[in-house]
Amino acid sequence: MYKLLNVVLWAMLGASCSADNPAASAGATVTQNGATSSGERGEAAAGQGSGLVRVAQAQSPLPPGVFRLQPTTIMDPSGFEKPVVAATALIPVNWRTQGGYIWNVGNPCALSDYSLSWSLLAPDGISAIAFATKPKWSIVKSFLQYDRGPPGPCEGPNWTTAQQYLEALARQTSPEVRILDYQPRPDLMREQEAMIKMLPPLPQSDLVRAEQRLDAGQILFAHTLNGREVREMIVALVIFNETRLADVMNPGRIGMVVLDGVPVSVVYARAPAGGLNVLLPGVISKSMRVTADWSNRVFQFNMEKQRRAFEQMIQTGKNSAQQLQSMREAHERTMADMQAAQVQRDKLNDMKGVASDKNQREFVEMVRGVETYHEPVDGGVVQLDNTYNHAWRVRDGTYLLTNDPNFRPGVVGLEGQELQKVE
Repeated sequence: MYKLLNVVLWAMLGASCSADNPAASAGATVTQNGATSSGERGEAAAGQGSGLVRVAQAQSPLPPGVFRLQPTTIMDPSGFEKPVVAATALIPVNWRTQGGYIWNVGNPCALSDYSLSWSLLAPDGISAIAFATKPKWSIVKSFLQYDRGPPGPCEGPNWTTAQQYLEALARQTSPEVRILDYQPRPDLMREQEAMIKMLPPLPQSDLVRAEQRLDAGQILFAHTLNGREVREMIVALVIFNETRLADVMNPGRIGMVVLDGVPVSVVYARAPAGGLNVLLPGVISKSMRVTADWSNRVFQFNMEKQRRAFEQMIQTGKNSAQQLQSMREAHERTMADMQAAQVQRDKLNDMKGVASDKNQREFVEMVRGVETYHEPVDGGVVQLDNTYNHAWRVRDGTYLLTNDPNFRPGVVGLEGQELQKVE
């Protein structure tokens, strides 16, 4: 049951994988704060009457606190009969991407049949951001009077907090890691709570009782890379599922307690010492949006997998008529839960619905931590990180984000139009 809930949750969160397709022009530079500037491309003209602020000067580097982002695609190269665009995202101009979704059917500790392994590399060759799917782990305490058998494949680690987990991940990067700071991330937990409310309730009975808690944080550490001092950060959101199983041989007693650690998202960021921008991973994360085509393909795959598993269970088991009826009812509930999760997933990624339905838009904005703007050139809407109060659409299709109310694209030699929020 918990594996299914984790699959449903991970599918609803489904992020993205990437094609190495930078849209920036040659000569782009990366500022120390992680923002990027690039030469203007005249062929992507926005047309007359688009509200562009026109300039004549040569382009200059972006000031601190300003991000320039370009659209990219994230690919699933091998999950289906041909490569599929799994998601879209915004990344710093002139950064290169690699990786994507990897299908790992059969991994007993995987959250689903696919995992995300997608990274971005800056022109300096050192600054990088990586999105990774990590396996779950289990901690089992047995109170049974008999041997429960060998440990399961996911047992081993004893991490019970996000901080313990992040410290372990940090020490895996280098033997000389120096941990500098740890900060909890209650904002990530609040957003995740809204997602969890869309899932089926956890099982509660005389035999099984389940509880769930969230923990999230970010860890900052130092080490050297190719002889150069670097700073690295890892951000993780973990769901801890605790299941208490009754001892059926001794009524009223607990037979076993299982704690599953489920890392919903893990993001790495690295830069030279003094150049790490801790906000950039969040900007990219909030821009990642799965495509309807890929989402539906994954949904159909999961439905067919569930159907086959049920049929095999029926064929191989020796069950009474009452047992068969209970199994069918459980199967039907599972299929209904998967259908309901897909409906919610579609709502999270339906930009047309976001544009026309205020309630849906406000819910998506809360869950994803974004603000919705009118797209002045392509039409429709675009959602960008709500950490920033001002957004601009540049003539070449890139976007600028800043909290500086006095910033204008013209001061750095760009032509752009300030975006208006959807009310």
